[in-house]
Amino acid sequence: MKVVVTGKSNDSVDLTEAFEHFGITATAVLSAGETDVEKAAEKWGADNEVEVDSRQPKWNDLTVEKCPPRDGKYGQYNARAAFNRNDELAEDCDCVLMIDEDSRSSASIVEAAEKLERDVYVWPVVEDDDVPF
Repeated sequence: MKVVVTGKSNDSVDLTEAFEHFGITATAVLSAGETDVEKAAEKWGADNEVEVDSRQPKWNDLTVEKCPPRDGKYGQYNARAAFNRNDELAEDCDCVLMIDEDSRSSASIVEAAEKLERDVYVWPVVEDDDVPF
């Protein structure tokens, strides 16, 4: 199962526990590679010999439809690059595991996945050893 793991900033989450809880057998970890959660997911994939697919936004690609180019310090850039990347992640995954710390990028991936009728699982962040399940 190709799983997008997303969330904001919690690198101490036990992804093995989360996958087992939801019955996810990860064959690939797809990631935006930006947050602590996403970097932890990439490390989990590497440690568990699972394919890791980290994707960066294509800021310089102005050929994409719905691309409102903007002028920035270094010239024109694709203002929707991160959202386009998130749409691609949603298209290429079987499900999304969102670590429950909201961010605009995570919300964008979840919204795109739901539109494509992908399963979305939310794993809560807990401050202590009390797991809410």
